Amino acid sequence: MRPFRGSMLSEDSIARALEVGSLIAGSVEEVRDRIRVTTRLVDGVSGADFQREDFELPAGAELELSDSLAQEVSRFLRERLGEEVRVRERRLATSSTDAWSLVERAERLRKDALELANDDPAAAFEALQRADSIARAAEAADPDWVDPVVLRARISYERARPGAVAPGAFSFV
Repeated sequence: MRPFRGSMLSEDSIARALEVGSLIAGSVEEVRDRIRVTTRLVDGVSGADFQREDFELPAGAELELSDSLAQEVSRFLRERLGEEVRVRERRLATSSTDAWSLVERAERLRKDALELANDDPAAAFEALQRADSIARAAEAADPDWVDPVVLRARISYERARPGAVAPGAFSFV
């Protein structure tokens, strides 16, 4: 990255020159008695930020600041990049774009349902029902791909465990 520091090139141009899919960009600024560090993950194709996080730490004590910052940024990157690697691995496991897209939609619905569970169990249960239907369609789109089957099992578990989002029978059809 050193040759590009201070460059007027766009981030997507830098990513192409480095032949990478993502860039890590950031800035540091002093705000009163604190230091604000902004870390961004940038899509190498579009140049758009797809994840951003700000950290604020007390100014002074540079060594402690450096250690705290390294821990916060590495946690942020591990979480986001780990998720990105899992998505790409899952995408490569199927030759069906439709199946992959359906699994992504079903997974999003499953996560939404879990967020709704405490406030609106009935809506959460309905979201899990829809997620299962979409995962079933993904399973039909690529019968050799195991991810839709695993996702349906996870959805089934969420619906059946004690204290789950709503009572009700689950169909494995």
